[in-house]
Amino acid sequence: MNVYELQKELQRDEKFFKNYMDTFVDKFSKTLSSYDVRLATLPVLNTLVSRLYLLMFSFNRDPRKELREITFTLAGYKLEFKKVLTNTCLAMVKDYIDYVVQYSKPLPRIKVLLDLLEMYISATEDAYTAYIRKIEKQLSEKEEVRAKEESELAFGIVKKICETGEGRVIVHTKFKGLFIDTNSQIVDVGDKEILIKTTHLRVYKAGKKVHLKCSAAPRAITAVVEEVNFPESKIKVRVIGFEDLPEEQRKYVRVVPEEDIPVELKGFGREIVGVVADLCVRGVGVYTNIPHNFYVGSKILVRFTLPKGTIETEGIVKYVSPHGRIYRTGIYFEPDLKSEEIISDYVMERQFEILREIKGFEL
Repeated sequence: MNVYELQKELQRDEKFFKNYMDTFVDKFSKTLSSYDVRLATLPVLNTLVSRLYLLMFSFNRDPRKELREITFTLAGYKLEFKKVLTNTCLAMVKDYIDYVVQYSKPLPRIKVLLDLLEMYISATEDAYTAYIRKIEKQLSEKEEVRAKEESELAFGIVKKICETGEGRVIVHTKFKGLFIDTNSQIVDVGDKEILIKTTHLRVYKAGKKVHLKCSAAPRAITAVVEEVNFPESKIKVRVIGFEDLPEEQRKYVRVVPEEDIPVELKGFGREIVGVVADLCVRGVGVYTNIPHNFYVGSKILVRFTLPKGTIETEGIVKYVSPHGRIYRTGIYFEPDLKSEEIISDYVMERQFEILREIKGFEL
């Protein structure tokens, strides 16, 4: 049945719907006060709800378009309109059932009212969806403007450094879990890209994000590598903006293993095997190819083996996030002294391996 057919059927109980408006307004106000008592005392509220009721239950037109418009407007005031309307309509259904039973009305009319209310509530859901899309679009546009302004400011700082003849920056990047800072020199500034003479070119590749650190910039300048010129020891990068470097707040060095190191995770009656993504003396990142029920903050048993011994300790899940087609779980732990020594030795040796790979010769 369409809206008009449902309304026509319910018009047979016109007396109920005509007399119920005051009750509806009262229930709506009381329900609203449970969310925000200040809104429930607004003088305009009763007028609004009365108009809403007549719109829905006068049964003289399809009110869904106007319902969407009202809902869309109220969404901007952070009013829990959909929840309040749904709860009030459920209370109305209960009263209508009592009415149908008391006056021996046909029971199928209860379903008719439910079907009609479902259409009305669906209209409010559409309005909320439209409102969310509008906000997302506005935020996206603001973010684009902010990103453009930030990019122009960052590029301006780099250009100023070059113009003053200074040109010195530190290129900061990550290679196999190890953070590398390289003293470098800006040699040319184009329309959008800058050319930097640097070393350790093995750690760079096109598309990789790097950071430029200099005293003239309030934060690290974010850039993306466009080209790597090995013969001339230069990289061409495109400036994006600014970024804080959380790794500079880290107390412990983190490295990426060269080989696959299996990790056993046990908790909540499950055992999952993954591989080490990266490792430090106070935590491990783990890749798994299946999702698990280890939620953030939960305690689990972690077990893996390094060249100098096996680590088995209790850890706390810090995050769980998709990583392409697999999952990455970050785990914090506080190992005993023996385990800490085993991990520390591994991390130190792995650092030297990575540095040898960067420099291309034995240290």
